[in-house]
Amino acid sequence: TSHFAVCSGSLLRIPTLKQTSLRDFVDGQQVPFKRPPDMSSEEALVFVDFLQGALALDPDYRKTAHELLEHEWLADIARGPGRAVIVAA
Repeated sequence: TSHFAVCSGSLLRIPTLKQTSLRDFVDGQQVPFKRPPDMSSEEALVFVDFLQGALALDPDYRKTAHELLEHEWLADIARGPGRAVIVAA
């Protein structure tokens, strides 16, 4: 741990960590948060909504696997060129 942090808990070699929203992380314009070139800004927003539903810490707000399989982002992937069709059982 002394390789990564000082006694106060601050990280070594990283002076401050800036809080970043999931949207900024996925739809950023600069490395390392740059959106993939084949993903539109609109698709990035739908993807963020999918991730927020899947990663919600509170189980009352977290989407079920069934709800996630019906999410718009997965439907877009299934319709996209060269993409596998997703079939829910």
